[in-house]
Amino acid sequence: MLANYGILNLKNSSYLLMSGEKKIKIFGEEFRGNNLDKDYEDYNILLVHSPKQFLEKVRPYDLVLSGHKHGGQVRLPFLGQVLDHGPKLFPKYSMGLYKIGETILYIDSGLGQSIYLRILDRVSYTQGTIGGDMY
Repeated sequence: MLANYGILNLKNSSYLLMSGEKKIKIFGEEFRGNNLDKDYEDYNILLVHSPKQFLEKVRPYDLVLSGHKHGGQVRLPFLGQVLDHGPKLFPKYSMGLYKIGETILYIDSGLGQSIYLRILDRVSYTQGTIGGDMY
């Protein structure tokens, strides 16, 4: 159904984009899915539901875009994230931009609410542009 609207399903697959002469490969990994090893294109992006999938087996992607952590679920002024829905106290990665080796990991806190309540944790939507020196 999504294909009717021009939306590409990247469930455990990849798609090659061209930007001039540069190749950008986008990989999609399903929640608890298999591990997709990157190709060696000019720039490689991994879309993954949970950052845990990337962090458990750090692979050399250029950019990893993730969510799932809801920004840490509970945040307190001056302390930041206190609890995530793991539940884990003071999680190291819950939202924002991180540099892990040569990879940039971005975790969005997202718009979702589900059964996990957010306390002092704002929802977010991120739109980005890839260009310039990034690739």
